[in-house]
Amino acid sequence: MNRRSLNTTLFAVVCALLLGTRAQAQSKGDFISFQKQIAPIFRASCIGCHSEKSAMGGLILTSYAKTMKGGKGGAQVVAGKSADSKLVKYLIGTAQPKMPIGGTLKTAEIDLIKKWIDQGAKIDPSLPDTQAPPPIKMPMRAVPAPITALLFLPDNKTLLVGTYRQVQFWNLETKQIEKVWDGHADTVRCLALSKSGKRLVAGGGTPGAGGEIRVLNLENFQTVLTLNEHSDIVNAVVITPDDKKILSASTDKSIKIWEMETGKLLNTLRDHADAVFGLAISPNGKLIASSSADRSVKVWNVETAKRIYSLDAHEDWVFSVAISPNGSRFISTSSDSSAKLWNFGEGGSGVAFGIGHGGAVLASAFTSDSQRFATASADKTIKLYRVDGNNYKTLTDAKDWVYSVRFSPNDKLVAGGTWDGSVLLWNTETGKLEATLSTLPETKKK
Repeated sequence: MNRRSLNTTLFAVVCALLLGTRAQAQSKGDFISFQKQIAPIFRASCIGCHSEKSAMGGLILTSYAKTMKGGKGGAQVVAGKSADSKLVKYLIGTAQPKMPIGGTLKTAEIDLIKKWIDQGAKIDPSLPDTQAPPPIKMPMRAVPAPITALLFLPDNKTLLVGTYRQVQFWNLETKQIEKVWDGHADTVRCLALSKSGKRLVAGGGTPGAGGEIRVLNLENFQTVLTLNEHSDIVNAVVITPDDKKILSASTDKSIKIWEMETGKLLNTLRDHADAVFGLAISPNGKLIASSSADRSVKVWNVETAKRIYSLDAHEDWVFSVAISPNGSRFISTSSDSSAKLWNFGEGGSGVAFGIGHGGAVLASAFTSDSQRFATASADKTIKLYRVDGNNYKTLTDAKDWVYSVRFSPNDKLVAGGTWDGSVLLWNTETGKLEATLSTLPETKKK
């Protein structure tokens, strides 16, 4: 079934709702068994990501007690009140983003969850040991995390990969991880490098609980700032060309501007009606473009923190926006399975042409010369375009949704990060797959 897009969000609730079991809604008066109907769902589909060793979002689903405890965002279930339960709100879409992102559950599955909660979200009455269901056993396997953040260093030899609770520094010559920046609250969803190359900014946080921005001094590999004022996850970060400010976009519907040196919050931009997924800054640092679940792209003046104009960009959520290095164009990508190339200007923007994919378009990037761009999609492809509209390559080697895309500084490689925890590297001219990197932790051999 469909899985979520970037950003990305409230991943713990998604897994709890992947009801890929045979459980069916029963008649209104029937008791719904946690042990016989709900626990098998978690055992089959969820505890790979929600065990004691891999508790994404802080949610553990290996027992009734831990399920009811919830995650870092608090309880997901309000016993007796399905309408007040976060789990149900995200499931039916009254809270955003709707879960699972990019799809929906069957009515019977939704009703089953509601009935169990309305009946009191109870554990089964005590049973004799001979009748009790077997305990949930932990799967002893490593679990990949979706790759939602990629960044090449200027040397063209190092690729930074944002994944669950860490940033990995990959040496592209040896195809090995050289360093790891640990300690992040949850999945690292975005990365930005200062123009000086001395500071790395990572954004993420815990879905439904709070956003996190961390700043790394690359000279001594020490974390120098941690910013936690967003009330939900941070989906995008950018740095002004003078290295003086950090800008962040969040599911809490806001954009914040911070002082790089001190971490002081300088301003908060509020005009989006829903989660802000994408953020890009013009090469002169004067303008930013933001994209949102409210289907719009908005352009702002950084100095005044005022919105200049807004575009009804797509028919559904707008996941990402990317401004070309020469500042003349930008790309927007959407869950409506399209991307659009726009002519960009301070006085307004117009569509140059549209691009179609076979699924939600989750990310985009320009080459350094602004003459080509890439779009990444849930249809498991990356499309390479020239700015005249020529789709000169379609890359089809990915085995799962492609969540992130980046060109190397010399434009010779394009990297794509996928749902299954892989990073694929292609030659941009030939379209040949050069390497596949797996972020899956190595398991110990018996």
